[in-house]
Amino acid sequence: MKTNGNEQKIDVIISVDAGGTSTRYSVMDQNRNVVYTVDGGSGSPAVNANAESDIINMLEEVYDKVIDEFNVKAIVIGMSGFALVDHDSYVAQLKDKFNTEIEFISDAYLALLSILQDKYENGLVVVSGTGAVINALNKGKLFRTNGWGQLLTERGSAYTTVRDFVRQMIHNNEQKGYFSPLEQKFMKHLNYNKLEDFKKLFYFNPKYVAASHARFFIEEADKGDEEAIAWLRYNGQLLGQDAVSALKRVSMDSEFAAGFRGGFISNAPYVVEGLVDTLKKSGYTPIIVKGDSDPVFGGYYLAKRKQYI
Repeated sequence: MKTNGNEQKIDVIISVDAGGTSTRYSVMDQNRNVVYTVDGGSGSPAVNANAESDIINMLEEVYDKVIDEFNVKAIVIGMSGFALVDHDSYVAQLKDKFNTEIEFISDAYLALLSILQDKYENGLVVVSGTGAVINALNKGKLFRTNGWGQLLTERGSAYTTVRDFVRQMIHNNEQKGYFSPLEQKFMKHLNYNKLEDFKKLFYFNPKYVAASHARFFIEEADKGDEEAIAWLRYNGQLLGQDAVSALKRVSMDSEFAAGFRGGFISNAPYVVEGLVDTLKKSGYTPIIVKGDSDPVFGGYYLAKRKQYI
């Protein structure tokens, strides 16, 4: 690997958004310009057992491509499954290899920083895709709710929206012996004839397969199905309840910046509606901001806050 000499070079940082499906590596200068970017495979240790070494290997490739022209002032890594890694050991390994400042954070915090940018000091991010996690930041205090994996939490995610609907179907059928109109539509959507067919969906497929069927509820809601609309709003309310818990833990003021990330919530306005309504009923006035569309820019704003660039 080439050395990080800094003579007459432009200062940059490398920001890494390591997700469960893919990982983005972006090199950015002091003015937020992306001078190089590349995507790799899963960077989450919850999905990829080799995530830590895979990230280092890809970082070496990125580093070597830019070091002749740029001075790498810091590397910021936002990782899904962050809590599964020995933080101190991994940071020490990265510092030893790249001889630069290292910031190792969760992907949810990276997403929050991409929303706050350099315009807001405090705020909230609700991430809801296949899974779900919520981060609140106030006066330097960061708190997370949800995000413990689908076996423990993640309500309001695409996966639990599907799973809990099926649980409701099972309960209704066992207790009352019927399926609601939307439940019947869902069975037809999956080409299932009996409840036992759902075992195939949940026990013989990875998490994302069940989660992909959350699209069914969005499509039915778009057609005006009141049951689908109510179900999406309900799942938004669950996210809102967890968001309120996070806000209380950081003693957030009533008004704050808030943004949403993830393929499910970004395409489900009724989920957002239920979430925001829950926040307002709890006495909060969120300022909804879009921030940067790509969470990888959160690394740039963290580097600015730390005065690396």
